[in-house]
Amino acid sequence: MNNLQNHTTSLELSKRLKELGFKQESLFVWYANGDDAHLLYLGEDEMRPMEAKTYSAYLASELGEWLPYEVFPKSANGMHWNLHIGVNATGEWRCYLDSEYRREICFFGDMPTVMAKMLIYLAEQELINPKTLSHE
Repeated sequence: MNNLQNHTTSLELSKRLKELGFKQESLFVWYANGDDAHLLYLGEDEMRPMEAKTYSAYLASELGEWLPYEVFPKSANGMHWNLHIGVNATGEWRCYLDSEYRREICFFGDMPTVMAKMLIYLAEQELINPKTLSHE
């Protein structure tokens, strides 16, 4: 099944990204009204801050602009972690951080999901600041 929802972040991930302070600028949004949610296209001319019931439904290309190549955790004593995104042997996307010695964290799923989960992890661990990121 190859529909639009497979190319954007889910409503659940979109809500969490908004809670963490990621800018609400995307070509698509989730409009949530109670138990009902709709995925809507805004277009480039309409990318602007959104109202309370809307959540950016990010494309992988939008999320990719925010993902760092490497991070420097405070607890790693100067060591850095590299970020990797790719497809495994079964065709499933994966996104992971690894150091010279081990894999730190890994997410599996479709491309926007693994990228969103990594951004959420990095923000929760205070390895990135969502409020300073932009789509440039």
